[in-house]
Amino acid sequence: MNPLYCPSNGNCIINPMTRKICTKCRLEKCLAVGMRKITNNTLDNDLMSITKVKQKCENTTIVPMFREITDYNGLNELETNRLSELSSAAVVFDYKMSNNIRQVNNLEEMLRECGPRQDGSVVDMVNFAKSLSTFNRICCEDRVALLKYGYDDLMSIRTLKFFNKDKETFYIPLDESNTIELTAITRTTTMSTIEIPLGI
Repeated sequence: MNPLYCPSNGNCIINPMTRKICTKCRLEKCLAVGMRKITNNTLDNDLMSITKVKQKCENTTIVPMFREITDYNGLNELETNRLSELSSAAVVFDYKMSNNIRQVNNLEEMLRECGPRQDGSVVDMVNFAKSLSTFNRICCEDRVALLKYGYDDLMSIRTLKFFNKDKETFYIPLDESNTIELTAITRTTTMSTIEIPLGI
């Protein structure tokens, strides 16, 4: 160990600004106010205990806290729980189709029929998202961003349920007594017409 040296023969003034300049005077001041001297024996004991802990850690085996997945064909418990939660939350979108079906022929008619229903769709989407436990664990700003930017995608996925492949027609339930029929060609034209003015 190097002996401590003071350039001013122990006459240094030690304060928070100058404490790093002279280590000898700083140590003497610390000892004067009650700091105990550390002997080499104590340091040796500390080094030995650190070495023992390292050796103990090296000899310890790691035991996994979760079970290994052995069935690669099925779903594990977490995936099953998530799917169960998703299907119970999707009950919000269980709209009933009525027998009163009206065909929509142009964009203006579709907007007039579906416009008032959009408020209810937004509320249903928010209730669906709030039913998911992982959605409720993220911060409020992220929730708003997910709903804002994921709404159109979720609505598109939801409307696939009402697609009739044989007729190439979408059936959109408005309420318990009204459903509109929208051919796939009309829907494609309508969506491209809507996307252009909005800049999407």
